[in-house]
Amino acid sequence: MTSTDNPLKIIPVNFGVKFHPPKLGLEYHMPNQPLIPLTYEIPLADLLGKQLSVDQIVSQIFELHSYYLHPRVISRKQVTNLIERVLAR
Repeated sequence: MTSTDNPLKIIPVNFGVKFHPPKLGLEYHMPNQPLIPLTYEIPLADLLGKQLSVDQIVSQIFELHSYYLHPRVISRKQVTNLIERVLAR
């Protein structure tokens, strides 16, 4: 993916989930520093406590964390799958 294809100012590398406490973790690097891995965590406890649907949770995650998440770079389906894994626990 070239920088013109990526609407984000970061380069996502890996995306995963932690269960206790529930959070999503995004490993990324800055375009000008590809050898320095960074991590951004998205806490989920507040969103999960609101009794929202999975789709509503995913929409809020993309809205609240738009600096790190963009649907052209990280698919909604991937985030949906991770949220479903957390809810299944």
